[in-house]
Amino acid sequence: MAIDIGADAINRTSTFPKLYTIVDTNNPANASGIIISVEIWAQGNLEGCRVGTFYTTNGNTLKCRDSVVIGNVTGGSKQTFNGLSLVVEAGDYIGIYYASGTIERSTSGYDGLWRISGEYIDPNDEATYGFSAGDAISLYGIGEEAEGEEGDIDVGAEATDRSTHASPAYTYIGKENPANLSGTITEVQIYIRDSIVDLKIGIFHKTDTDKFECIAYAVIGNLGDGYHELEVSLAIEAGDYIGAYFTSG
Repeated sequence: MAIDIGADAINRTSTFPKLYTIVDTNNPANASGIIISVEIWAQGNLEGCRVGTFYTTNGNTLKCRDSVVIGNVTGGSKQTFNGLSLVVEAGDYIGIYYASGTIERSTSGYDGLWRISGEYIDPNDEATYGFSAGDAISLYGIGEEAEGEEGDIDVGAEATDRSTHASPAYTYIGKENPANLSGTITEVQIYIRDSIVDLKIGIFHKTDTDKFECIAYAVIGNLGDGYHELEVSLAIEAGDYIGAYFTSG
């Protein structure tokens, strides 16, 4: 089932100003998974635009679950941004922040929106919002539902021989293919170009645009070159990433 969240990105009768975090209560997410496309209709060109998913923790107190950087949005028509990876849970709301410009807004006939002055769209940001009854903004997301049962979790890129290799003494996080489900990773596949020493495999949660928190890891040790299938037990949440560190090789 496809996920959808937010109100249609259409031309409306009013606008909302810059430098607010705005969360739309209209059409909360119908399922859990990943938002891969966002549609925005801005009245005036937006700059510094970010889109996030939010959930309520207490009344009008909201917490940002995840966010992505959109950047600049051309005003005057619907603009679509594809190739995103924005974690969403059923019942979440979609929100936006921009440093300049205005977004299309309706002020009656809808479920309303939360708003707060300032930028509160980093993952785990939590704040108490004001509420505008009847409002909606032109911000809509489309995604893919998390599918399968526990044990069918998929995260990271395929373990194959590639054209280059990673250098030692760095932590690498593969942003391709975030986890499609929450659960436990029981096997990791890895391809080693040259033998490596002190390998660790970790699971990482994004806390900001380019900031990550390691939430679980396994010490593997030394591995020879070639393809390996490794038994592990690593807790993971939908949208998390897999990474690795090794001291030499």
